[in-house]
Amino acid sequence: MMLGPSYLAANTLDISPFGMAFMSKNNIPAFSELGIKFVLLGARTSFYASLVNPTEVYAKVCSCTPYGNGEYRVGVLFSNMDPQTQQKLTSFIRESMQSLSDSQ
Repeated sequence: MMLGPSYLAANTLDISPFGMAFMSKNNIPAFSELGIKFVLLGARTSFYASLVNPTEVYAKVCSCTPYGNGEYRVGVLFSNMDPQTQQKLTSFIRESMQSLSDSQ
């Protein structure tokens, strides 16, 4: 993800069509605006195609809470997401939920 000119690494905790939560080693102030790139891997998604064409969104930080071990749990709300990206994300979530349901 990008905060200003800096790239930051993060680990996704959860994601929805409207936002996501992730762990970061950076304390990112609330209301900061981020550019986020992530790869959506699903049963119908080619690994190579996902790496070459990651999903890119903009988001605003809603919360940043110390979690321990020098990490922070960051919650963001997506902003200005185009309909195609929102549909791609919604399909990924639906497919992931179906896969979880089928495995139980």
